[in-house]
Amino acid sequence: MEFDGISGRERDDLLKRHQGYVRQRGASTDGAERRRFKALADSLRGEYADRISRVALSRCPFCEQPLVRAFDPHGLDGFWWHAVSPARFMEPAPCEHFAVLQGALNLHGRSPREARIAVEPGPEIPFVIPRLLGLEGMKAVCFSFKMKTGDTAYPIAYFAPRVPPAKELHQPWRKRGYQVVDDDGVPGGWATKLDLWDFDLAPWIQQDRLLWIEPEDPDLKLHGSADGKSPFSGLTGEQRPQRCQRGQRLLLPLPTGGTAAPFD
Repeated sequence: MEFDGISGRERDDLLKRHQGYVRQRGASTDGAERRRFKALADSLRGEYADRISRVALSRCPFCEQPLVRAFDPHGLDGFWWHAVSPARFMEPAPCEHFAVLQGALNLHGRSPREARIAVEPGPEIPFVIPRLLGLEGMKAVCFSFKMKTGDTAYPIAYFAPRVPPAKELHQPWRKRGYQVVDDDGVPGGWATKLDLWDFDLAPWIQQDRLLWIEPEDPDLKLHGSADGKSPFSGLTGEQRPQRCQRGQRLLLPLPTGGTAAPFD
C-alpha cells in the first residue's frame, strides 16, 4: 500500500513538538505565554491534518468512484486515531452514495505503546452492522491493508443509492459519537449508536449486501458472491472493541443495540 503525505519521521517530530507546547502551556502561569503555546500547538494540529495521507479506502458499488479519506498509517498516537480528536480534517468529496466508514484493526499482538490518548479502533476482525444493511439499498465494502506499524487495517464502507438521513446512520470508525444534521444540513445534536455487530460475513456476501476488495489491491476491484470465497470470511480474532490508551490495550463490551449519550 502506498501512502502519500507526511513521512513517518516528519510526523513523529511534529507530534513531539506539539506535545512540548502542550506541556509548556500547562506549566506556564503567564496568560500571554499560555496563549502563545496554545496557538503553536493549534498550528501543528492543523499542519498534521493537512499533511497526513489521503488514501483510497474503498470503492462505491453503485458508481464505482473510489472513496478517498484521510488516514494515518504511522501509529495510533496520531490525532486521526483519537476517539475525541482535537484536529479537523478536510476530506476529499465522496460520491453521493457514501454513507459512513466503519473499520477494524488487528495489532497482531503488538503492544500499542505509542497510544497515550484514547484510541478506539474497533475489533481485530471485520464485521457488519445488520441494522445499516437493513436500510433500503445499503451495501458495504470490505478492504484491508498493512499499516507502517505492521497492523492490519480493515476499512468497511457503507453506500446506498439514496443515503438515509444522518439520524439513521452511525458514528464513523474510531469515533464515539457523530453530529446529526437535518435535510438542510443544520446540526441537531450528537448521537452514539450501539448497534449489534455480525462477524459471520458469508451470508451477507451471498446476498450481495457485502462486497470486498482483495487485500492491498491498488486497483480496488470489487468482488461479490460470484467471485468465490471472500478473504474476509471466517477470520479469527478478538471480536470485542479495543481501547488503546496509556500504552496498553483494553477490551470493551460488545455493543448491545440502541443509542447512548456520545461520551458515556
